[in-house]
Amino acid sequence: MEKPADVAKAVWEAVDQRKKEVVVGSANVSIASHRLIPGAMQALFRRTFKLQDSWK
Repeated sequence: MEKPADVAKAVWEAVDQRKKEVVVGSANVSIASHRLIPGAMQALFRRTFKLQDSWK
């Protein structure tokens, strides 16, 4: 879990640099993994959160 001060700093920098999106701390790993191996990450999330595909 990220410290509130770290999140605030990241948000402030994003506002200052007019960024549309902010990713803080460990979320970077999750996003990078999903971009590299999306199918495996979806399966992991489904198992972790006990979700099912909506198309089945």
